[in-house]
Amino acid sequence: MIRMQFLNHKRRINRTIKPIAIIMIGLVTVFTACKKGDKTFENGYDDYSGNQPSDYFKNDSLGVDKSFYGRARIFPGLVSDAQRRIADTVITLNMKYSYVPAATLGVNAVPQPIFSTGLYAAPGELIEIDVPENILGLNVYVGSHLDNLTGQTSTRRDALISTVKALFPGVNTVRNLYGGYIWIKAANSIANPVTFHFKRVVATSDYILGTTTDVAAWQRKVMASGVPWLELRSQHVALSVSRDWVLQGIQNGTLNNIDQTMAEWDKVMVEDYYKWLGWTVGNADATHRAPELPERAVMDVQIAGNSLIHNGQPIMALTSANIFDEWANYTTLSSGNSVITNHELGRNYKMSAPNFWWKSVAESETVQNFNLMKTASRNNLPFPALASLGPNSLSTVGPVALAFANRPAGKYMDNDPTLAGVGTTFRLMMFLQIFAKSVNPATGENGLGLIPYVTARAQTINNWSVDDQTKRNFFFTALCDYTQKDYSNFFDAWGIPLSTITRGNVQQKYPLLADPIWTYDPIKQVYVTDNYPVRTKRIYTNRSNWIITASDNASQEGSIAAMIDGIPETYWHACYSGCTPLASPAPVPHVINIDMGSVSKISGCFMASRMSGRQVTQFVFSYSNDNINFTTVGTFPMLKINYNQEFTFATAVNARYVRFTIDKNSYDNTAFSAVAELGTFYDGN
Repeated sequence: MIRMQFLNHKRRINRTIKPIAIIMIGLVTVFTACKKGDKTFENGYDDYSGNQPSDYFKNDSLGVDKSFYGRARIFPGLVSDAQRRIADTVITLNMKYSYVPAATLGVNAVPQPIFSTGLYAAPGELIEIDVPENILGLNVYVGSHLDNLTGQTSTRRDALISTVKALFPGVNTVRNLYGGYIWIKAANSIANPVTFHFKRVVATSDYILGTTTDVAAWQRKVMASGVPWLELRSQHVALSVSRDWVLQGIQNGTLNNIDQTMAEWDKVMVEDYYKWLGWTVGNADATHRAPELPERAVMDVQIAGNSLIHNGQPIMALTSANIFDEWANYTTLSSGNSVITNHELGRNYKMSAPNFWWKSVAESETVQNFNLMKTASRNNLPFPALASLGPNSLSTVGPVALAFANRPAGKYMDNDPTLAGVGTTFRLMMFLQIFAKSVNPATGENGLGLIPYVTARAQTINNWSVDDQTKRNFFFTALCDYTQKDYSNFFDAWGIPLSTITRGNVQQKYPLLADPIWTYDPIKQVYVTDNYPVRTKRIYTNRSNWIITASDNASQEGSIAAMIDGIPETYWHACYSGCTPLASPAPVPHVINIDMGSVSKISGCFMASRMSGRQVTQFVFSYSNDNINFTTVGTFPMLKINYNQEFTFATAVNARYVRFTIDKNSYDNTAFSAVAELGTFYDGN
């Protein structure tokens, strides 16, 4: 069983009180955790102690409990006997901070008021922490590896190896049988700096941006150190890493520009996260106030769920070359290639309110990658292809996405069976096209400025308990306002439905987007227009003022107007009960007549069946200019699929009135069919 022993703190005694005999009885608290995993693992860390494993335990307040040395050697590692134990050192921490809860900012997780000391407790050694009078609400953490592995099999370390203990004014003692880096957490902001006295601790070889001024001297300090863990710190980031990985980084030159790397981390957090979310430091409005405390991330030999990395405070990551490279390599970080770490940062700062992303975007590998693109763009570098994602890399998924966007047939991105199994970054491509090719004419900003623009607009809306179509309409309208262009053809290319009202409102305000950016490859930075000549010219007829009627309609469900509302989930249903004066169900043909309000040039039409049954098998399209004499264009067979199917005429026609006649039973072999959308378009050729 895992045993951790604490001795209670000693209260300060007012020096004016006459000497009296005081008997202090040490209260010993024994904490237990689950048994160590059955499997024995080879030590992955150097033994800096120079001693053989021992079960020796000296039972006094200053003794060293070596009973868990064997386990501590496996992880997190031992401290060399040659490493000087500091008899008494003073650490002053500025614990004045502004903390805004995650719920107030509308995100999942924000940095906690944890303060690094630059000190380490050796395994089994009793340390003392002297806290000044009247300082309350503090906790000491010995060990930054906070994940509890209880219940996991084949563990590479014991389940619980960190210690947390409340601190009170006076002398506090704490012992962790595994040892660990020392943090102090403050429940409340403290106006003045707090000075602590520590005894029997060892100093870590932390790099601190702005304090560590000589990188070469710092590297020599790391090489001479016998402490297995240290931190890389800047104003907005604190990374807990093993000395072994830092030594490798020194040897291969990765850490020669650690100052540049940590400065870049600050830019990533401030420019690519906080400002992008519309936050600024010290903002009087708490809902727009950026975190002042550092984002923390910790390497561990094994983390909860046996995953590679998980979000939270702190972010916990499996010790690996990839993770260390993402944290410490300037080139990787500045080019937007810290993909794995960014995903967890993205999950921490994923907006829970207002959540204006529709479901398929919010749940895919889309929004989480925006910040990487912002980082690369800020450093005047191309968008990263996310090669570390393997089959989900943009090099693999990008061509599939471009082919889909430029496919001439109708489509519905969120319900297209041809996309089954396509990589999760598929939807990211359309946003990269916006980021790369869109411009705000009022400010000159590129498309990356759209995200803070949309976020700020969303934060003015109190209730975001809305459906996906409302969210699509919101983003589309914001994009059009930002660029002062009508992006309906872009949304059509990507198969993203828009309500007819929203489409019509934007069409009245802005000119149609002329640049076929859906043909732009944002990774190769080239247009592929020649491969997709049809999609670049297709314009859908505005249905805002259409008048639509039908020969019959089910009074129990659906509506005739649903066929032109732009929402694929709504539909018209042919009558199947109470169809007086028609028979029930109403037999074919079902005739749908439309007055478009004015003469329009038409080179094709489209129809989408209802998503759940009663799919149309075929229809006849005809047109007229007097609503009396109709000319038939042709009969168009429908597939049994749940999105727009488009049909191009042999010759374009001019018409005001159009008619869709469903003249065969549905795919269910019933007389009644159901239609989600229908309309016309012009290709301009």
